[in-house]
This record gives sequence, structure tokens and C-alpha cells, in this order.
Amino acid sequence: MKPDYDMNDVREAESAYTVQAWWDWVSETADYHGHGAGELTYPVLSLTAEVGEVNGLLVKFMRRNKGGRVELNVSELTEAIRLKFAGEAYDVLHCLAFLTQELGLTLEDIIKIGREKLEARIK
Repeated sequence: MKPDYDMNDVREAESAYTVQAWWDWVSETADYHGHGAGELTYPVLSLTAEVGEVNGLLVKFMRRNKGGRVELNVSELTEAIRLKFAGEAYDVLHCLAFLTQELGLTLEDIIKIGREKLEARIK
């Protein structure tokens, strides 16, 4: 099934949409008990669930291939499946934003902390 949108159209429509505007919007969409009060249960569980949905796409690929092959290369994906992965990746990002916000951190904080962690590991 072909999606009813094209990734190039999505990129053009979102080009004026900054990361900070998205970050602020994510906070406005949060509708769970304890939002903004440092409650971590929902953000952690929803993040785990969304990562599970990404895993589920791989499981479906393996099932179609009789479980004989685990590796999946993006070149094997139809555009529709690639967009499903993109949608699930977005859901992971959205839940990660909830978690990060509850921790009182910004996206820039997370990037800085992650980069420092990686740089220390590769030294």
C-alpha cells in the first residue's frame, strides 16, 4: 500500500518548523498523569512501547522471510514500509521528548550529555 504523502512534501511543509517549536508543541500535547511534575513512569513505559513497535516491523520482516534471515537493509524496503519505520521512529522521538522534559532537560542538554559520553568512550 502506497502512502498518501511523499517524504519530500513532508520535508518542504516542515522546513519552517524549528526543532524548538516542535519541542514546545510536544510539551503542549502531553496528556498524562503527572505531566510536568517529574513523573517518569508514563514517559519511560511509552518510550519502551514505541521502541517495541519499531522492533515489531523487523519481526514482521523476519516472519515473511520464514525467520531465516535477521538482517534487514534499507534497500529492501518499499517506500510504504520505510515510511512506517519513519512514523515509528517519530513516536520514539516524541516519547523521548516527554522523558527528557520530565527530567528538566532540553534537547540541547541531551545532545551535549550524549556527545560527552561518546567522546569519553572513544578516547
